[in-house]
Amino acid sequence: MRFKKLFAKLLLSTALLTPLTSPLVAQSAPIDARVHERFLATYTGVCDELLTGPDLTAMKPAIYQLFYRNAYDEKSQPANEYRLYEYPCYAGAYNFSSLYFSANEYNEVAQLYFAFPDFDVTYKDDEESVVDQITLNGFSTWESLTNPGYDEKTMTLYSNSRWRGLGDASSSGRWEFRKGSWVLTTYDIDPTYDGEISMIRIFGEGTPPAYD
Repeated sequence: MRFKKLFAKLLLSTALLTPLTSPLVAQSAPIDARVHERFLATYTGVCDELLTGPDLTAMKPAIYQLFYRNAYDEKSQPANEYRLYEYPCYAGAYNFSSLYFSANEYNEVAQLYFAFPDFDVTYKDDEESVVDQITLNGFSTWESLTNPGYDEKTMTLYSNSRWRGLGDASSSGRWEFRKGSWVLTTYDIDPTYDGEISMIRIFGEGTPPAYD
């Protein structure tokens, strides 16, 4: 039920903010249908929240319209268009996840995969409340974001995964839309199960936000 209410609000806000003169929006119905077909073909029977209601209809995505320019684009060129689709997939006790698809002005449809740091944490105690060392091994890709959010002004996707219900141990990432791609810019973790929120930035510039 919370998915239905959340995505109804997102769809309404997106409709109000999307330029009506956009060529991609003008032909969005067939593109949206192609994205939905691809989603159903891949995730029917996989996503817990895929089927809703007595008629077993698939959840509709939240849709965002983005515009961007490449460095080589002429100033006289219209902005490039990009359509972002967010599908809810899994809901647990304190985490839920969404999958993402895209369509561009060339009618190319794709599923999105996001870069995530691969890391190891060692502790000084058995309760895992004091960190000994954090090792960043490299990066991998993943298809979903946990407890996601999207900032339309900065064209940034967020993910905040709780490692347990208390939320004192968690991981949080930020991916910015740059020239047609989603780029991981920061990734923070709090690997300590100590009852407090104390994030550590393991990738990206700056420092994590402070929590009371």
